[in-house]
Amino acid sequence: MTTYYVDCAAGSDSASGTGPATAWRTLAKASGAAYLPGDRVLFRRGTTCTGTFAPTASGAAGAPFAAGAYGGGAEPRLAGGGARAAILLDNAQYWELRDLDVTNTGPATTTERRAGILVRLHDAGTGRHYLVDGVSVHDVNGADFKDPGPSGGILFAVQGSAKPTRFDGVTIRNSSVAHTDRTGLGTSPTWGRRPAHPNGPGTSFAPITGLSVHHNTVRDAGGDGIVVQNADNEGGFLLICNGAGMISDRNTVRYNVSVNDRNTTAPYGVISVVCAPATRTLVHHNTITTNAPGTAVVSSNGPGGAPSVTTSSPAPRPVPRLPMHATPRTTTSTPGSPRCPPPTPARCVVTRGSSPRTTCGCGPDRPPWAPAYRSRAAATGTSTAIPCPTRRTSAPTKDGGSRPNLVVPRPQLGNYLRA
Repeated sequence: MTTYYVDCAAGSDSASGTGPATAWRTLAKASGAAYLPGDRVLFRRGTTCTGTFAPTASGAAGAPFAAGAYGGGAEPRLAGGGARAAILLDNAQYWELRDLDVTNTGPATTTERRAGILVRLHDAGTGRHYLVDGVSVHDVNGADFKDPGPSGGILFAVQGSAKPTRFDGVTIRNSSVAHTDRTGLGTSPTWGRRPAHPNGPGTSFAPITGLSVHHNTVRDAGGDGIVVQNADNEGGFLLICNGAGMISDRNTVRYNVSVNDRNTTAPYGVISVVCAPATRTLVHHNTITTNAPGTAVVSSNGPGGAPSVTTSSPAPRPVPRLPMHATPRTTTSTPGSPRCPPPTPARCVVTRGSSPRTTCGCGPDRPPWAPAYRSRAAATGTSTAIPCPTRRTSAPTKDGGSRPNLVVPRPQLGNYLRA
């Protein structure tokens, strides 16, 4: 396992690249090296590398290939300069990207697709183990294309029609995307045909599996903020839309903050569950604000597919600015039992309306009443997070017993979207 170094300010492509004093200079050199599983390539902080980092090597199970940073100063910048992508991984797997600053600004265009990070599989079977952690992607001015071949910030795309192809094990965390066209962060498939979707793309079904997207920030996306397929604030925070003949079931969206949402185009809203009916969909523990009059906050298709809409208040709502790198945690325990953790500063949620309600204390990750409660709060736009006392409380049940309340440690957030 070898670590290679790239210094785009003072390196030399004729050097060995195996130490800071013998670092390479260009992305072309770093892209063409013959790497082995477990190798690393590190870019010097405080420098800018122009072009595309497009290595063809793959890691292996237990020995992924990694790209990151070394030295002091600002994160190293990889600037695509209008290329297809600043970081391009084609038919590569077992890859980890950390602590990089990525941009891809070129001449204004209505035809060229551009991305910050683009991971593509083309008739490659299953690509495994991808991690994007602590990466900032910004200022990507590609053409406004979504599928196929999207423009955007961080993209995972399946292409080809000869061999069923999919991703397995994708994690995007603690990263930010800002000022990108069209998609902030997304996945796109070409193998979606199955009995539940007989007219889907491809000739069989190859779903993305092991996908985790959490603790990210998306700002100023030209189209959609986070789009997950097969597994912009102008378009709202959340859209669940299953096409004709497709099933939408068991969706869970939680621990997100979305700021300055708006969507005045019927039948959509800030939260939209539309198209064909969706079943067993839970949307809870999200903080969402809108200051646009006439914006539908929740638009759902109802049990039979008929949309129902709740209109927002024109008054802007403040959003708590909390650290984004804390891992969401919940505990399940009866207050006062040995398993209940000692009192710690937590947060509770108060809903003001016809039935004010406060929740805080020890409790399960999703008690039976939590999804409905948070949905009402999101629909009316009247939920406010405030400090709650550290004393644990329990609520009486109909049979005279007690049940634990929900613990909301501070912070308990997932992804963050802002216009």
